Amino acid sequence: MQDDLKLKNYAPGTVGQYLSCARRFVEHFGISPVSLGEEAVRKYVLQMAEQRSPATVKMHVAAIRFLYEVTLRSPEVVVGVHFPKVPHRLPDILSLDEVRRLLEAVEPPIYRAVLMTAYGAGMRISEACSLLTTDIDSGRGVIHVRQGKRNRDRYVMLSAVRLAMCEAKARAGITKRVTPHSLRHAFATHLLEDGADIRTIQALLGHGSIRSTARYTQVSVAHICKTRSPLDRLPAPTGGEGGKATP
Repeated sequence: MQDDLKLKNYAPGTVGQYLSCARRFVEHFGISPVSLGEEAVRKYVLQMAEQRSPATVKMHVAAIRFLYEVTLRSPEVVVGVHFPKVPHRLPDILSLDEVRRLLEAVEPPIYRAVLMTAYGAGMRISEACSLLTTDIDSGRGVIHVRQGKRNRDRYVMLSAVRLAMCEAKARAGITKRVTPHSLRHAFATHLLEDGADIRTIQALLGHGSIRSTARYTQVSVAHICKTRSPLDRLPAPTGGEGGKATP
């Protein structure tokens, strides 16, 4: 299964998660998954759905489906195993001042540079951690975000960056839920509030679908406040006797 995941170019983090979920699934039954049928798999997922969050169950279902569909070549076993509906949660968005305070509080400087790059270019934190000097085209003023397979050692820095950001959050006195990915959310939201076209933001974020980018219109307070309500376009109420407006 590990080889199949690598051949399909899954990210190292995803490979680890899938293997962990598959390992737990096999240990639960104590027998080879080849011996299990659809009903056993469905009962396992149902039991997990009663104990875990939809997001966790979704990850386990994805791993189990990959195990049977790709590695074991037995897709019929998981044909009735579906992904749970995960509630859509809007992210907390940092204000410009909160971003400034957060970045100023990051130590040491190398982690501040990584996080500033992530915010300044709207990059995923893994992309920022994987940048090489050759990826920066100073002449054209652009960064080449490579989508090719990364070596595992490129991600060693990631956990240290998360820790540095967590400590900076405390020093900056920020109470919002913040992760390194919050800077990507802030990048998109601040561009939108500054009047950038949503298609441009889509291209900068590397979203394949405009629907992924459109969610930032739901969390931008400034964007919402600038939107005129249809109620404001209605004509004024007709006055009653003596030209006075009716209550």
